[in-house]
Amino acid sequence: MSVETTTPRIPRGAQVVCATLGTVLLAVGVMGLISRGVDGFGDLTGRTVLGLGGSPLLNSAHVVAGLVALVLARRALGAEIAGLVGGLTFLGFTVYDSVALINGAPGDPLSIQWPGLVLHSAALAASVLMVVLAGRAVGDRPVAARY
Repeated sequence: MSVETTTPRIPRGAQVVCATLGTVLLAVGVMGLISRGVDGFGDLTGRTVLGLGGSPLLNSAHVVAGLVALVLARRALGAEIAGLVGGLTFLGFTVYDSVALINGAPGDPLSIQWPGLVLHSAALAASVLMVVLAGRAVGDRPVAARY
């Protein structure tokens, strides 16, 4: 009868970044929904959270993205997937935010403001960092060879 000892699993860098991003997005989304409510999903008026503005639609998207990131942060592969999907998602948000802010976009359903652009750009950078850290953790093998 042998007793196997296991070392505690230490989260990899990508998982830590993923969990941090998920926590920030969840907190911003929940605070936004609490301060603005869910009335008028595309409403452009109302209070802002940390100057982020955003309609209940955008706040709901932040809550969903935060929850997904927290769930995927449990495993290294999940953090890498979150980085890939999040990178594409936040690239889209960043481009949308930039165009909406430059053009003044009347009737913008997300009610984007400059701090929202900063948040989405930072989330894009964090997503890229997740992919880089996940790749470094398993060596130089291509992504397809790891699975």
